[in-house]
Amino acid sequence: MAVLTVSLIYPENPTVPVLSSVTVDGGKLFIDKVPATPLSETRFSLGGQRIEFVKDAQGNVTHYVTLYVEGDLRSVKRPDAR
Repeated sequence: MAVLTVSLIYPENPTVPVLSSVTVDGGKLFIDKVPATPLSETRFSLGGQRIEFVKDAQGNVTHYVTLYVEGDLRSVKRPDAR
């Protein structure tokens, strides 16, 4: 099971980061234990919400972006995360 932990900073409450855990188990992607539906190699749907994973030049996932009509929300990989 692969794990990535990120912080999300919501504009309406910027002083309180929200932790989110991304796991892969049995070939399926989960965000906070909720299964995500693949739309492409890097885009997923989570309860109707679009999520896009971003990779670095080496192909490692660095963070994900939640796509909102009002503006995208970028996650930040936790320093202690794998």
